[in-house]
Amino acid sequence: AQYRSEAELETLTSIKTAIVSPGVSLQKSFIKKWRARGVLITSEINLALSQVTTEKIIGITGSLGKSTTTSIIGSGIKSFDPNVFVGGNLGIPVCEYALSIHKNPSLRAQWMVLELSSYQLENVDLLKVDYSMITFLSPNHLERYASLDDYYETKWTLIDKTKSKLILNKNGGDLLNFAKTKDHSKLRWASKHDPEIQSLGLDNAALIGQHNQDNLAMAASLGKECGFPQSYFMAIKEFRGLKHRLENLGVKKSVIFINDSKATTIDSVKAAIDATKESFPNLTIYLLLGGRDKKLPWHELKDLANDSRIKLLFFGEHGPMIKQTLNSPAPIFKTLALLLQNLSPENLDIDSVVLFSPGGVSQDEFSSFETRGDFFHQWVEKY
Repeated sequence: AQYRSEAELETLTSIKTAIVSPGVSLQKSFIKKWRARGVLITSEINLALSQVTTEKIIGITGSLGKSTTTSIIGSGIKSFDPNVFVGGNLGIPVCEYALSIHKNPSLRAQWMVLELSSYQLENVDLLKVDYSMITFLSPNHLERYASLDDYYETKWTLIDKTKSKLILNKNGGDLLNFAKTKDHSKLRWASKHDPEIQSLGLDNAALIGQHNQDNLAMAASLGKECGFPQSYFMAIKEFRGLKHRLENLGVKKSVIFINDSKATTIDSVKAAIDATKESFPNLTIYLLLGGRDKKLPWHELKDLANDSRIKLLFFGEHGPMIKQTLNSPAPIFKTLALLLQNLSPENLDIDSVVLFSPGGVSQDEFSSFETRGDFFHQWVEKY
């Protein structure tokens, strides 16, 4: 059945169990009333874990870098466990894995690599992971949490679900300072400057950007902790990245196009700019900023308005506010579609980069960052 309002949901009395999507806050009044009446409030991941028995689980969370790090680790483990499951918040629901092994037990994996959002961590009582990881802490989702500390503490609950080590990124934004207040024997810090990590030659890996050196260092630290075979370390060096995350779409008419639609935090945008500057040191960068806001600290990008290498373009619901915050005279467009209609070889510098790293979420114009990134990719194909 479909219900049109939360008030209608509050009136339901026959419910015994409610599987709540991570996008629905557990503070909603109808959920609180259900809980008070003894309704079991659970999640898709909890449901799936009832079928998980012998698998070892790695749980990964963080404000940014978690999707790439999850995928790097999954790629490495696949070198010795072809059935490895990689998913969770990353796009493949854990229930899909549970259903597949129910139908065909031979597909059971040795390892599961789960990306976990803060929302998911609020409602996964059954989750116990063998190893875990926090990639980065920076302001995010402040429209849902009472405070920044509340958001960070939600991420930190992963340690209570961890049997062995929690691996932390030493270059993980606010993570180092936040974890200083924590006294726990489970912690292991990962750093690209660690001699043991440097000996692996990860600076020759396929992924571009210094932030990806941190992601690779975390993946390598996990491999060392778990005693993974050499094939794992070879595979993580060969990993080429994900769609919509600093995805190099190639060169069209002397312009390089990069699809970073997944960038929905300020630190993601900063990382994208740094990686692009590093990879293309002499080129002008057209940076496309916009979308829907989630109370991000846009003022941290103020220096962009004075960066001679960067030409800003704004779009979407929050575009006017970003433009005002950055005090930029750059052009603004109501939608991404309109912005792209105005980009042509005549008004782009030859030998330049168009970096689509919006900062804002997609829902003012698109259903997801993937849909938005695909739209950008299709436009590039026709450029």
